Amino acid sequence: MADLIRKQAALDALDQVLKALWMIDIESPTVPEYIEHHAQVQSVITLVKGLKETILKLDLWTPYDEGLPETRDAGILSNVGISEVSDMNLITIKKGEGIVRTAWLQDGKWHCDLLDLLGYENPSYKVTAWMPLPDPYEGGKE
Repeated sequence: MADLIRKQAALDALDQVLKALWMIDIESPTVPEYIEHHAQVQSVITLVKGLKETILKLDLWTPYDEGLPETRDAGILSNVGISEVSDMNLITIKKGEGIVRTAWLQDGKWHCDLLDLLGYENPSYKVTAWMPLPDPYEGGKE
């Protein structure tokens, strides 16, 4: 989740750079100064857009052997023998090309529809990586 927050913070910072560019004003520029300033602004805008595209492509998957998501006390579920759970995550299950599912960690084991159905000890279905769920889509928001 921290990586996702840092990624969003980087995108927000780049948006601030773009906004600041438009606030820069040259008092009474000559035509050549205006053209040069405009070209420099356009160059920075192109650079910032490229950086934003790169940030959006960053891989947020965490390999299984590099750590697991944070868990918390299961609360009322402790009445049925569950002590710790994580938030929902995306997991990659190695099976051929790979399968992506939403899942949660419960007492050290991943749970999702596929693993619950096929069994957790099935060597053909091994969780290889995980990542936090992204924020909900906010279509049309600028």
